[in-house]
Amino acid sequence: MTISNHSADVAVLGGGPGGYVAARVAAQRGARVVLVEKEREVTCSCGSGVPVTKLDIGGKPVERVALPLIFQKHVDMGHRLDEAGAREVFETVRIYNAVSAEAEGSHREAVRREFSAYC
Repeated sequence: MTISNHSADVAVLGGGPGGYVAARVAAQRGARVVLVEKEREVTCSCGSGVPVTKLDIGGKPVERVALPLIFQKHVDMGHRLDEAGAREVFETVRIYNAVSAEAEGSHREAVRREFSAYC
């Protein structure tokens, strides 16, 4: 088991249908959320088909959920890979994926690279 030092307002236990929605709603309302899941591999237990993508962040593979869905939403909205567009994409990614303050820069760059490859 790996435990990271994260600061959060809300801790959600379990990434199933209820936990996923609870984490998402809390994040959308401005809370810093940590989602704790016991399974080693993140999968969609509710059958919704939410994709999981591994990104290289600081030389380590880190799983992020829903990146292709988020990217497509932003492409459909006309966001480009300029500074403002990249910021909007990253803020949406943070709603669904916990990012510590210390790792924000490396996560932001990895998401920007992935969005660039998607476009």
